[in-house]
Order: sequence, then structure tokens, then C-alpha cells
Amino acid sequence: MALARVVKLVTRMTYGSMRWRQTFYVHWIVPADTLVNRIPKSTTLDRWRGHAVVSLVAIDVEGPAPRKLLQTPVAHLFRYRQLNLRTYVEGPDGPGMTLLETRVDRLTWALGARLAGMPYHLDRELVYDVRAASLELRARGLHATGLVSDAGAGPLTVGTLEYFACERYRAYAQLPVGRTLCVQIAHPPWRARPVALQETITPAPLGLAVDAAPASAQLCEDVEAVVEHVALPGGEEEAAFVPA
Repeated sequence: MALARVVKLVTRMTYGSMRWRQTFYVHWIVPADTLVNRIPKSTTLDRWRGHAVVSLVAIDVEGPAPRKLLQTPVAHLFRYRQLNLRTYVEGPDGPGMTLLETRVDRLTWALGARLAGMPYHLDRELVYDVRAASLELRARGLHATGLVSDAGAGPLTVGTLEYFACERYRAYAQLPVGRTLCVQIAHPPWRARPVALQETITPAPLGLAVDAAPASAQLCEDVEAVVEHVALPGGEEEAAFVPA
């Protein structure tokens, strides 16, 4: 079977509409040389004001699944928590991000994503809880708590670190066969509130051994996201996909 057909089949099986709830970001400025060998071959590091950036992202997710299915009583079957560490790249289809490590609390989603080349792993210790004014994140080797600003959520400002890191709509991944996969996502622009972390955390528990203090943290409002397009940049093989 041609590679494009395999990618299209896996994509239709594993992607669709998603509801991203209570998305929590923590950003660090890190040495670029810790990342250059960990990004897909056809990409280069994208930098904010000359600096390499990584972000921890915690999300309460529903999907991916057909949108109509997420509007039924069985939607809870597609719900799980995800924790990832990502960095930012320029790729053949434009700026985006790439996952360095991802953990989920349900085995099904770990296996499905790995078929598409994503570095997903099961973490049964993953717990993510958001309340009106605080949040807590626990995972294997990691514990973070934060106080959420009582100010209303607002759009991210162009040119800031938060905008650079959060407003990303392409994900690049290295497939096992060596090709680069690009998944293009669509969702409304983020609206966020600042989070004051109650302890210093580093990206080391997620596999990036750097000693850096967080530069910024925020909690975003819920969004619905869809996969618009899946492609193998640099070749003729690609598959368009808009979920029903």
C-alpha cells in the first residue's frame, strides 16, 4: 500500500473533531543545542527573539472523533488527559510545532497516536485538576500547582512569547519510515489568563535535561479543534481530511 494511503487511513482512524478543555501552558527559554537533534529532519528551529522555546501543555481532551459523536452521551468514552512537551519549528508547510514527549492517561490514545508517528506514552499517574482560582498537575516525576488570575481571559498579544508559542496550527512529526508528517489544525484564537506557579518546575521530567526557570504560564479557555489537512511535505503524496 502506498505511504499516502497508509497515512490517510491512520488519520481517518485517529483524528477528527476535538474539544480541548482547560489548556495549561508553561514556557521555558532553553539552549538551542538541546533541541536541534530532536526535531524532524525537514524542519528547523523557530525562535522567539533569537531564543529556542519549549512548552509544557496539559489538556483535558475529548476526541478525536466525528463531531456528531462528541455530541452524544457516549462522548465521555473519548475523554482523556494529555500532557506534552513541545518545541517550535519552521517546516515545509510553514511555522508549527513538534512534540518531544507526550503522555496520556488512557492506553487507547497512546497506541493510536503512535501509529501516526507521535511520541505518545501511557502515564497512569497523570492527574490534571482545574478549579476556579487554582490548578494542580501531577504526572510521573512532575508536580505543579498554580494560582489562576481572577481577571477575565483575553486574547494573546502578537509578538509576545505567549503568542509565539500558543498560536500554532501545524504539528510536524517524523514517521517511522523517515518521512515528515504535517497535520494542520484549526480552532479559534486562544483566550487566556495568567497563572502564577507555586513552585519552580523544569522540563526535565519530560525528557529535556535543562535547568531553566519558567518564563510564563497561562490557562486557556476551551476550544473545539478540527484537523483540516494531513500532508507529507516535499512530495506528491498527501491526504486532505475534513471530519464530518
